[in-house]
Amino acid sequence: MTNLFNILLALAIALIGGFGSAYMTVANDSALPEIKVATWTGHVAATSRTANPYTKAILSRSAAVPLSATEAISFATKTDADGNPLRGGCTYRLMGQELAARWWTLTVTVIDGQLVNNSAQRQTMNNMEILRAADGAFQITLAPQAHAGNWLPSPASGRIRLLLNLYDTALFTDGSLAELILPRIQEVDCP
Repeated sequence: MTNLFNILLALAIALIGGFGSAYMTVANDSALPEIKVATWTGHVAATSRTANPYTKAILSRSAAVPLSATEAISFATKTDADGNPLRGGCTYRLMGQELAARWWTLTVTVIDGQLVNNSAQRQTMNNMEILRAADGAFQITLAPQAHAGNWLPSPASGRIRLLLNLYDTALFTDGSLAELILPRIQEVDCP
């Protein structure tokens, strides 16, 4: 009787451990292959034919239909250039040069991915609407209150995340992914 109990107990532990670890792996995107560019993290191998089974399971579970790497690359960050968490209520300056994409978007969300409600009804900016210097450099202010120039509204409180999508880019086909420079995020004021 003791042997049967031990076998059943071992089987229960194995099943719970196996299913539990599989669920934890596909419940978030931490198993997706990543590329780091400063504070930005991109999941660029999701559409590859050689994508691992965890990547396929994560995409199947979330019902996401990612574009191929030659069509779009997505990056996200939850921290500024100093590694501090991005917070609503603070003012940040994003500084960058023209990005290696025909079109790109920058979106602010709360930490769980929901869009930010604001009186301006704006959650996204794209490269067609921003003001630039003569050399192609740009600055975007991320803040809850309106600012002159390129302004992207953020919430008055809570943790936030920025999403940067590069569309129609040759970064994979011409091998320049290692040279990619994404906007730097600097805290200006945080009460």
